Amino acid sequence: MSKTLLSRFQNLLSGTPVAGRAEFDEPQNKGFVISMCVLTSFVLWFAFSMQETYTQVLEFDTEVLNLPPDMALSQLPPKTIQVQIEGEGIQILRLYYKPPVIPIDALAEEINLAMKAPEFITNVSILAVTPRLVDIGLEERVVRRVPIRSRVSMEYASTFRRIGDIKLSPDSILISGARSIVDGVEYWPTAQRSLGEMRDSLDVVIALSDSLSTLISLEFSEVRIQANIQAFTEAERIIEVRTMDLPPGMGVNYSPTTVRVVYQIPISQFDASLETDDFYVFVPYEDIVLDNLGEVYPILHVPDFLEIQNPVFSPESHRYFEL
Repeated sequence: MSKTLLSRFQNLLSGTPVAGRAEFDEPQNKGFVISMCVLTSFVLWFAFSMQETYTQVLEFDTEVLNLPPDMALSQLPPKTIQVQIEGEGIQILRLYYKPPVIPIDALAEEINLAMKAPEFITNVSILAVTPRLVDIGLEERVVRRVPIRSRVSMEYASTFRRIGDIKLSPDSILISGARSIVDGVEYWPTAQRSLGEMRDSLDVVIALSDSLSTLISLEFSEVRIQANIQAFTEAERIIEVRTMDLPPGMGVNYSPTTVRVVYQIPISQFDASLETDDFYVFVPYEDIVLDNLGEVYPILHVPDFLEIQNPVFSPESHRYFEL
């Protein structure tokens, strides 16, 4: 007849070998007995310890309730409160692993948390609450549209440059909150992000900053950031200087008559920049009229379809003679 689990355990404690088991199994039995003794001791120690009285400081989350839709908080109540409690170990352990949330009534001008906490922290004695008093600041909720500002930083790999401005989509956002806070917001920033060296056009979705999200409500939480980034090369042209808005019957000669322009251009626009007649250098006749030194500085005209960057003139200025 097989032995019961209880009789087997008694045999292990008494050291009596089990019939049919080899003597070389005895060390394994002793190890099991020692483990069971340690486990039993721990359980007994834990049981008695949990019945003793302890003093402990715990943190409890708070939650704002009853906030009217047409009102907003002008200041944040504490997210957590610290409570010094005294009680049995088992009750403190229960509060540690399953803490209650302490509600804060938004309609109350002032809340005494020392009186509120005992409603939710039970079966222990509350010795102290920090903070003890909480003031609730409510104001009229207003809505306002503000621009979005990018805080994305990037560098450009060698020979790469950005064409045009960085585009935000959308570029503005509706925010709502207490009037005293919303009126002070000039723009809403994106989260900070560094993209490193760029070798291609940018098209990413970036989160908006959440620095005031607990006091201000946002229309959305992300924006798309785009930038046209292309490889550039150097080009140059020798261009004759023109005079713009010259009165009828008047003429102007320049010395020298041409200017050498060195500039940076996207590789994709290199040929077009050399071929177009809409890429020229001119002097407004008004500059000649206002000049008293006999020297003028030409201006570069670039067509809209070309992205010319860092143009350098040689020479920078020209002498002139009116005809």
